[in-house]
Amino acid sequence: MTTIAIRSTLVGTLGVALALTGAAASAATLTLTMDTDPVQDKGWSLNTQDGTHSVANGILTVVTPAYHEIFAPNSVWEDRIFNAAGWVIETRMRRTPGSVGTPGLWVADADSNLMLAGFFSNELVLGNGSWEGSFNLDTSVFHTYRFEGQGDSLDVFVDGALALSFADTNGRWAGSTALNFGDQGQFQSGLSVSEWDYFSVTIIPSVPEPSTLALLGLGLLGLGLRRRSF
Repeated sequence: MTTIAIRSTLVGTLGVALALTGAAASAATLTLTMDTDPVQDKGWSLNTQDGTHSVANGILTVVTPAYHEIFAPNSVWEDRIFNAAGWVIETRMRRTPGSVGTPGLWVADADSNLMLAGFFSNELVLGNGSWEGSFNLDTSVFHTYRFEGQGDSLDVFVDGALALSFADTNGRWAGSTALNFGDQGQFQSGLSVSEWDYFSVTIIPSVPEPSTLALLGLGLLGLGLRRRSF
């Protein structure tokens, strides 16, 4: 726990303003490690039609002919998401060799921006019904995928290198707020097998407008001057 002491000096007052600004800009990352079942032990939920999942040696394996998704709880996503500030989703995973179906990732934020990511055998495909992009790679080996969204923009990194960038991610499927991964049945059908090493979520909190910060600084300065006058 951090304690902020308000001093009756100009330096102390400005220090408080800067400390509050820094606190507002901080972001917390929640990482879902696959040491135990995320559905049974970590508060995530399951929406399934015909699939199964299991955890072994730090890897979550999802097997499904059509539809098996793991959803983030509200406290991780829906109750915290503020798209104008931004969010980051990162995972290390692979689509196992021999899969016919296509595992994926679904991200819908509070501003009704939507992203569907499908891990095909030789490419990563993103889209939402109104736009689409792809990046060629071998998805049968583990890669680290990082999706950074803010406002209507989206940048996608694969193993640390920028792979795709979009300026407008609004689409005709938008309208719900959710975060889930597995196999949504949105892409290529058939038996899908995927392995997930970890899954992390970072939501960046909103930062006060410059005018708000200026008023905050003046208010604290006034407090300091009044205390000095006594």
